[in-house]
Order: sequence, then C-alpha cells, then structure tokens
Amino acid sequence: MKALIILSLITATIVCISCNKHSSKKSVEKIDHTFEVEYKRGKGRSKSKPAYTIALKGNVVTFNGIANVDVMGEKTFEISTSKYKAIKEAFDSSNFSEFEELYQGRMRDLPMMKLTFKEHTVKYQEKAAPENLAKLGQKMEELLPTK
Repeated sequence: MKALIILSLITATIVCISCNKHSSKKSVEKIDHTFEVEYKRGKGRSKSKPAYTIALKGNVVTFNGIANVDVMGEKTFEISTSKYKAIKEAFDSSNFSEFEELYQGRMRDLPMMKLTFKEHTVKYQEKAAPENLAKLGQKMEELLPTK
C-alpha cells in the first residue's frame, strides 16, 4: 500500500512539473534580437525643435538626445514585450523597402526624419511623407525617454 501511495505521489509530481514546463514555454515571448530600426530626427534650421536618434535592436533602445529634449546624451533601456511586438509588427507589415528614399516638401529648412530598416533608408519631412511612413516614425517617437 505504501508503495502504491509513493508511486502515485511521484507520478503526480512528474505530471505537475511537466505541465509547468509546457505552460511556462507558452508565456515566454521570444525577442528577435536581429530586428533593428534606426530613427533620426533633425531640428532643421529651428533652434527650438528637438533633435535625437533612437536605435532599436530587439527590445533594447539606445537613445541619444542631441538638442531640445528632456533627456540629453545617450541612454539605453529595454521596452516591454508588447511595445516591441507592436513596433515589429508595424515595420514587418509596412513594405518598408517600397518607400522612396526621399519625401521632402517645398520648405527645405523644416526638420528631416530618417528611418532605416532592413538596410533601406528613407528621409522625409512629416507633411511630405505618406501616412503609413509617418505612423512608423510616430511609433519610434513613442520610445522617447522622459526624465
């Protein structure tokens, strides 16, 4: 009888451990560390516009505040998995390589943005860019650090 109880306890323990291993694998989100995007915002000729760079590699952001931003200098931090997944999905579904290399309006002294993804670089001014390109830039701007 003791042997049956011990065997039952061992079996139950193995089943529980096995279940926990499978459920924890499902809850762990995979981060693609080869996913890279670089975003640069210039200030144009304005002395009051912000200028900075944001580099995203996997879920790690490297920010460099150049002018007129809350955080000056370089700062590296991680973003949440959900934010990472939203940005990755937006870029992966954007057909980014089909964007032209330059979208510029008549006002040459306005700030220029530069987005690089999968070795394709696009420079643009906000008002001259296609809406889906501007939205990608806005996604990157959501990563701006605060004090």
